[in-house]
Amino acid sequence: MQTQEISKNIEQSLGQLNPYQQMKLLEFIELMTSYRKKGKGDLLKFAGAIEQSELQLMKDAIAEGCEKIDTLKTKN
Repeated sequence: MQTQEISKNIEQSLGQLNPYQQMKLLEFIELMTSYRKKGKGDLLKFAGAIEQSELQLMKDAIAEGCEKIDTLKTKN
């Protein structure tokens, strides 16, 4: 379905909603568009904040910790 067709269907359906439903739909649309605006940009501001050497230490600690999971089984 093309964008123009979707917009046309939304516009036609909007007339079938009561004012309360229209307001709820508007709130939903605003919520959806605010997620899109925030999205990746919020995370990108942290890019480069952790030194590469520290990232390698974290990666190594995770890898080492994952290898030990099976040795921590509880005794029955």
